[in-house]
Amino acid sequence: MTELDYAYLAEYAKVSEGLLTAVGASYTVVQAKELGRPFNLAVAGRIRAFEGESPTLGVEVFAPEERYQVGLAAQLSSAGARPYGDGQVGILFALTLPIPLIDVGIYSVSLKLNDAECRVLRFEVEQA
Repeated sequence: MTELDYAYLAEYAKVSEGLLTAVGASYTVVQAKELGRPFNLAVAGRIRAFEGESPTLGVEVFAPEERYQVGLAAQLSSAGARPYGDGQVGILFALTLPIPLIDVGIYSVSLKLNDAECRVLRFEVEQA
């Protein structure tokens, strides 16, 4: 069974050589100097899957009051993933989406594994 081990928002995240690197991770507030400007939203984490599986990870971002929705989906590969035990591997991921911060308020980030929602992360935008 494919499961999400953990996920968080970050200012920057990447996967390289079997390691996940993040900067400014696990934030819940963004101080926007100017609204309407693009903002790079990084989502990172680890998925537990059986060797040979290729789960689909979906990320959807909802602005306050659902004024807009933007998302993407990526097919992940377990090739080269590190052993996790019991025939499973840990698949690291880091995705970056440029989104507009159009208003102050709560933004929601929905994570889906194989089209089933598995986590919702939220952050608040405040005007600096």
